[in-house]
Amino acid sequence: MSNRAISSTQTIMARAGQLMLVASMAVGLAACQSTADQPMGSERTGQYSMDDGALTNAVKAKLAAEGTASLQRVNVTTNNGTVQLSGIVETAEQKEQASRLAGQVNGVRRVDNALQVRRSEAAGQPDRVLQ
Repeated sequence: MSNRAISSTQTIMARAGQLMLVASMAVGLAACQSTADQPMGSERTGQYSMDDGALTNAVKAKLAAEGTASLQRVNVTTNNGTVQLSGIVETAEQKEQASRLAGQVNGVRRVDNALQVRRSEAAGQPDRVLQ
């Protein structure tokens, strides 16, 4: 085989390798693009949904942004888009506010509010938890 034939074969092989590289990159980018709006570890069910950890963090941030100390101490857990609120708040209004705020977070499917209301000594009652 002549040097010219070898050189031509090497050029063809190099071009084929480059073409395969470009094609695999295009496929990879297309796959990334289809999941770019979906957090890792989340389940996609037709609409965008955040994973449970991200929902928990978003609800905690929303409660903390209100500036009410007892809302900042609310325990938040999330399972399959259902947010569970637990802990003790000072008033029934705060309990309702926590539910409303959690429900406003995009991706929350349901809020289970297990918060308990503490009756204050300021109301003439000793501290105790109301169900």
